[in-house]
Amino acid sequence: MNLEKMILIDLETGGLQPENGIYEAALLAIENGKIVDKLHIGIVDNPEKIHLGYGAGYQEISKNEDCISLFKNFLNNHTYPLVAHNGSFDRKFLLFHDWIESDYPFYDSIRAFRLKIPNLFSYSLTALIDFFELSAELRHTAMTDVEVLFKLIQKIQPEIWVPIGQQLSYSNSNTSRKKNLSSLKTEFELVKDIFNGKNIVFTGKGPFIRNDLMQLAKKC
Repeated sequence: MNLEKMILIDLETGGLQPENGIYEAALLAIENGKIVDKLHIGIVDNPEKIHLGYGAGYQEISKNEDCISLFKNFLNNHTYPLVAHNGSFDRKFLLFHDWIESDYPFYDSIRAFRLKIPNLFSYSLTALIDFFELSAELRHTAMTDVEVLFKLIQKIQPEIWVPIGQQLSYSNSNTSRKKNLSSLKTEFELVKDIFNGKNIVFTGKGPFIRNDLMQLAKKC
């Protein structure tokens, strides 16, 4: 499905697990490609640390009733699906701390971007900023990062959004989930010593199996 109305969200947390808490949240209400409302939620504890990002300088707000009320009122005023980059991460924090119900519609922008532009090496915000040469800086503060996501959505204009929890299908893409490297042109100019003393690690999902990627790396 295509989303004409959505709420973009970014959280800054105390760690990777929901128990580590929410420290900052930013939301943008989007209608037909335009920002119609925005909300930043956070309680400043040390303003001199905010520039460090990742929730530094803020108090934990996971159970703060005023912060939760601000969040839920925003969702009530804009009854749109939530969208986050690597949405499963943000969603598990919101569910754990009862900011949303389990059936609240939630989408992952990584999935939408991957369906629109398959086979990029990385779909991290930093990689996408570089790939599209955006004049944006990832500061790892909630509002700046959610504004970067908005710029990327404007640039990429994804057409298919798959809810978190629904299996992605790649059957309509031009590539299968697993390809043999024989389909690639493997004529390489030899560059000596460039990888001496270095390790190459393949992570994440892609169209090629890792053993073939290892062989390709050796050929390079």
